[in-house]
Amino acid sequence: MKEYELITIFNTVGGGTLEEAKGKLQEILKRHGVRPAREEDWGERKLHHEIDKIKSGHFIHQTCKMDPAKVAELSHEMHLEQSILRFMVHRTNSDAA
Repeated sequence: MKEYELITIFNTVGGGTLEEAKGKLQEILKRHGVRPAREEDWGERKLHHEIDKIKSGHFIHQTCKMDPAKVAELSHEMHLEQSILRFMVHRTNSDAA
């Protein structure tokens, strides 16, 4: 298990709530065996570039542990989730030996 940072931008305009979107993300993470260690809510922020005419999103930063082989599967499923505008998975250097 390697340590990763996950930054997710949620669409909070129209439709569902932030809590529903975060719940869907947690289900996806659980399905792929991701173990969250820490979560920071960065709040609602204006996007530098509009995404599908959306000007702002809610940012969540998480530190978690997961199997490197699962990153591609996790990314694919997160791309399919409508409440997620964008995300980034980045491996940290803290687990380098």
